[in-house]
Amino acid sequence: MDAPRLHALPDPDRFVAARTTPRRRPSLGLPIVRDMAAHALAQRGGAPEDFTVERLRAHDRLVAAWVAHHGIQPALAYGAAIRVVTNDRAWNRVEVEGEIVGIDLVHGKYRVFSEALGHVRSGPGPRFRAIPYEDVRPAAEDGERAAA
Repeated sequence: MDAPRLHALPDPDRFVAARTTPRRRPSLGLPIVRDMAAHALAQRGGAPEDFTVERLRAHDRLVAAWVAHHGIQPALAYGAAIRVVTNDRAWNRVEVEGEIVGIDLVHGKYRVFSEALGHVRSGPGPRFRAIPYEDVRPAAEDGERAAA
């Protein structure tokens, strides 16, 4: 009996070109992400418990293709003061202030430092959180609204 044949690997570039817009980042729950992860596991002969890791890797590849295809660029610069609504350590939605300490151009994310999220500049502990460009806004934006 022949080995089972795999479907062709889904092409992230083709998917991005046909089914995405610059305003909407591809989500982790897309079927193509699952298919890419399953294909990668099957090619390597990986264990099923590695599927979650492969899904994250597949999503990273899809997001990188989205950023490249649509020419997604950061609107804010390194060192900018920002505000962001995110989950804290207890998974509560909170709005925090922070600073951009790095930019991931490949995946369209800022590396955000915020003491409110437990980040530290030195010593043990997390240094930043990677947050998509579209979820970060300048800190001055809120002050300008209050003044108006």
